[in-house]
Formats: sequence, structure tokens, C-alpha cells
Amino acid sequence: MTPEELLQRISPEQRALLRAVLGRGDVARGAYEEWRGLADIDHLQDESYRLLPLLARRLGDIAPDDPLRPLVRGAYRLAWVRNQLITRDAGTLAAALQHAGIPVLLLKGAALVAYYGNDWGRRPMYDVDLLVRLDQVDDALEVLSVEGWRPKDGISAEWFSSRVVPRRHSLAFSRGLDEQLDLHWHVLAESLGAHADDRFWAHRSEMELSGVKVAALSRPDLLLHLLAHGARSTSRSNVQWVADAVHVVRAADSTELAQPLAAEARRHGLLTIVRSALEAIDFLLDEPAVRPLLREVSATRRPLLERVAMSKGGAMLSPARSAAASLLRHGGGGEGVISRASGLARELLDLDHVSRPVAYSVYVASGRRPGIAALARRRWPALVRPSRVPSTVPAAGADLDFTSATTGDRHAGPGWWKLDELGLWSHGAEGRIVVDLTADGEDDVELGIVACSYNQQPRPVQVRVNEKVVARVTVGPRDAPTELRVHVPADVAWRFRPMEIGLLAPPSGPRLRRGRVGVRVQRVRITPNGSLRETGLPAPPSGSPRGGG
Repeated sequence: MTPEELLQRISPEQRALLRAVLGRGDVARGAYEEWRGLADIDHLQDESYRLLPLLARRLGDIAPDDPLRPLVRGAYRLAWVRNQLITRDAGTLAAALQHAGIPVLLLKGAALVAYYGNDWGRRPMYDVDLLVRLDQVDDALEVLSVEGWRPKDGISAEWFSSRVVPRRHSLAFSRGLDEQLDLHWHVLAESLGAHADDRFWAHRSEMELSGVKVAALSRPDLLLHLLAHGARSTSRSNVQWVADAVHVVRAADSTELAQPLAAEARRHGLLTIVRSALEAIDFLLDEPAVRPLLREVSATRRPLLERVAMSKGGAMLSPARSAAASLLRHGGGGEGVISRASGLARELLDLDHVSRPVAYSVYVASGRRPGIAALARRRWPALVRPSRVPSTVPAAGADLDFTSATTGDRHAGPGWWKLDELGLWSHGAEGRIVVDLTADGEDDVELGIVACSYNQQPRPVQVRVNEKVVARVTVGPRDAPTELRVHVPADVAWRFRPMEIGLLAPPSGPRLRRGRVGVRVQRVRITPNGSLRETGLPAPPSGSPRGGG
């Protein structure tokens, strides 16, 4: 991420407005006149509207007679009322969490009010961000559930703990139509190590939220969070982070802030991003308080992983950059390489859902050769760890709806990262589904798999059952899910218990490398042929996909 790339996301209109609300004297007045000439007041961009409450306190100085003042004052009053309601609910939740023995650290919006002169209308909030310790996430989820908060995408507690927590830093929750919450277990999306947040907790300060004492990030850590979060955002209109960072910098002696900021940015591999964000702010606002920070960050040597991850070069360097970036993300706060690699393997291979991690890792390293998996399953019948939710289904057949959270918890093995109303979303080269039928059988089995690709391009998929390739099919595009009919011979269907169905990207090249399978599965039907005969249902058409191996 370069300063130029950050600046490209900020439109001329937003640049002028930032200088108007953050500039001084004639600079602010000239910028305001420029903004008035550029802005379409009736169709104001969302991020520009978010800066209007800050403008409300400045119009008396830079444009006292502007007819826009009533609109700006209205935006300020709306922000003041909304902020009061949000912080009231956040204080209630923080009290409930702390009563359950779960410390809470406040992030972003509510933690910034002090830096805006304790003026509750100047900095609008749309949700509240609370951080809990990584080892208390499950306990926090129970408290949120009791208080009426639910994950916005409807996932279960099991899915949240085993699939979301290892690969993300936060999750959005809601209660009713208007109440929004982001629960964090890591401060930084770029730093997911087991001890990545230890120093943030150790350096925390205390503040009060609606009468409840909570923790907040120290000033250097808060600035690091704002810069990293703002630079990471993919929104072309995200400018609130600039105003937030400037207010934090101006509230302190920046020479005292510089060294702790640079040191913590180095620990998390964020020196490049922080320097780019500071350079962008300095270019936009010609801000003297930013320069001591910029000098210290620029003079601090980047760690090796960050240098590799941020290096520029051709395609030959791409694998090294990707590996370094992944290891960097799974560290932070001084994590060693082994710890980083362990966290990365847990995310990529879904090791929380594997019964024998070493055997499964060997299978993956082999290019996911079915023979390797079959050898492992002869010794240990299942590669997928049994679900904590009862998962047996009648021998007569199964109809698995993967738009249901319960079905996902029971039958989704490794390879799936998201479950919503659109089904299971794969994240790697393979997604496994496990089905434990209640009895052995002698009949062939027919699979009906309703699936589509992530995008508008069809995708080739290899279907395996119990480590045998049974079909090579093509999954339709995103807007046209297709039902694949796959025949499974009896000796394959009942080869191992439980039955494991794998959807894989076809191998390519002499080393059997596989890309991402890139599929979304909505439904799986498992029907023994004997059940078809007994019920009089038609057998699958002769053109249904078949394969061997």
C-alpha cells in the first residue's frame, strides 16, 4: 500500500472538506469555498456527510453566513443523539461482560470522544467496537446471546468458535434493526497471533462509558489502530480515519508519541502501512504534528517478513511475498516463526475439524492424493473430527440443507469458511462433507449436489467419495446453481464410515498443484438405489455424471 494508492481513494471533494474541517485560518476558508463548488449537497457522499458534524463547530469562523448552516447543525444534532443511544447500550453490554469476569476494551468511535474535546456530536458513530481477550471469546458469545445480540449472518456458536475466530479479528452482531456491535478478539486484522494483543492489554488506559469503567487503547496503540484500519479499508470514500488520526496526534506531544508508535508498528509488521498513511495525511493537510512520527517510522528498520511481504518484483517473487504476508498476519507482538506457521496451518487446513492433524497435513502436502487419505483412513476411519452436534442420518437417505447453520455444524468438514443463506462457501483446494449413515448398506448410492461457483464463470470440480474419484463435473455460475447427479458404487459408498464427500479443484501440472475449488454448496441429497426402488422414485438419468478411479 503506497501513499499514492491511499490518496487515489479520496475524491477531490473529500480532500477539500478534510482541509476545511482540519485546516487552520485561511487554509480552511479557502478549502471550504472549494468544497462548496465541488459538492452536490443534495447527493452528498456518505463519508462526506460523516464529516458534517465536525464542520458544524467551524462554520461560524470560516463561513458564518452560509445558508448550509441549518443542514450542518442538523447533522451535528443527529450524531449527538445517536451517539448517546449507542454508548448507553454499549455501556450496558460492557457491564454485563465484566460482571461475567470478561474484561472489555473499547475501540474506535466511542474511545475517540475524549480526543474530540468530549463533544458527543462532533464524531458520529454507527456501531460500537468492543475487544475481549482471545481465550474468552466463547464466554463473551454466551453473554451476548443472553443480552439479545446475534451474529448478523446467522451463524452458530460452534461455527463462530471453530471457523471464524481462527481467520478473522472481529464479527458484526446486531440486536433489532438499529443496534450494531462489532465484537473483536484481535485489535488488528493484520495480526492474528495467539499473543498479538498482549501488549495492547498491558498498556491500556481507563475510561468511562455511560457510567461503566472500561479499558481503552493507549494513545500510540490507538493511533496505530486508526492508521492500519484506515489504510486497509477498500472503500474509495473512507476518510473518517484521517480526521480521527489528526485529532489523536494533535492531542499529544508527537515527539513522545513517535517512538512507541514505530516500535509497535514494527512488532506487527505494519511499518510500511503506517508510513504510507502518515505520508498521505501530511500531503493532504501539510500537518506539522505528523512529521516527527513520519521521521521515526521511516528510520525504523522493517522486520524481514515485512520486507519480503512488501517487496516489489515479478511473478517469481509472488509465492514468497504471499507466504511472508500470511506468516506476518498470523504473528504480531513478537510471535516466533513456529507459532506463526502453526496459526497459519490452523486457518488454511481447518485443523480444528481434523481428527489426525499430522496425517491430514501429509495428505495435503502430497497434493491431496486420494491414496494417501485412504491409507490414513484404514488406520483411523475418519479424517474429519466428529461434530459436537449429533450427526447421524437415516440409512434410507439424507437431504442436507447447507443454508441451515445446524446442518453446517453437523456435516461440514475442513475447507469451508462461511455459511449463510446462500450455502457453504469453500476457501481452499478442497471442501469435505461428512455423513454418518445409521447402518451399513449394499446398494449403490446416488448423490444430488446443488452448487454453483463464486462468480459468473463455471468451475471444474472433482468429486471424491471415501477417497475414490467418482465424478469430474462442471459447477455452474453464481446466478445459475446446478444439481449434479453423481453415481457412487456400493463398494465405494460403504468403504469407510462415516462417508466423506470431497469437492476438489482438479490437479494441474506435474506436481499435482491445485487451485481454489471456489464453490458454494446449497444442498446434498444422498439416496441409496434400494430406496429409489422401494419408493418407486425414478432412477437418475443415464446422462448423470460418472467417474472412476
